[in-house]
Amino acid sequence: MLETILGVATGFLGNIITGFTNLKAQKLKNEQDLKMREYDLKEREQEAKLQIAVQTAQTDLEIEKAEAAAYVESLKNANADLLTSEKLGVLSETKSGFIGKFLALLMGLVDTFRSFIRPGLTAYLVALTTVLTYQAIEILSAKEPLLTAIQAQALFSQVSDIVIYLTVSCVTWWFGDRRTAKFIYRLNDGNFQDKKTY
Repeated sequence: MLETILGVATGFLGNIITGFTNLKAQKLKNEQDLKMREYDLKEREQEAKLQIAVQTAQTDLEIEKAEAAAYVESLKNANADLLTSEKLGVLSETKSGFIGKFLALLMGLVDTFRSFIRPGLTAYLVALTTVLTYQAIEILSAKEPLLTAIQAQALFSQVSDIVIYLTVSCVTWWFGDRRTAKFIYRLNDGNFQDKKTY
């Protein structure tokens, strides 16, 4: 009978130990699953952040492309002739021929004036700077003073500053604008290397 009681006690003890170890194993498994879900959530959060960053970068790139395209269009429109062959055809076919021809003449004059303004103004400002320099040399080397030294110095300083500022600004601006236009041309062409002919 003692064997029976010991057998029952050992069986119960075995069940308790097995239940405890199973409970502990389940608890560890649940903790592991919970940690894995947390890692999955963190991974998904990182993926979402990366996707947002990629979308933001793509959106920024699209905005920059659109701005570049708008700039290219503005350059095309700014450099477009006012008098095109279509407009000339329409103006020459109007019922009152004189008015159409007069308008065509005015548009042609505007296009001509606009095409000569940049090189003309550049040449004028460079020539003015040169003339100003020679006149300043003559004034300073004159035997009889035309102005008092203070007046001559103040006048020369003011005029020189203004003309040099205008000359440097115009020349720098226009060369920079030309370089930008060449870059946009290459950007549209897909060729980023310098081209020899434009």
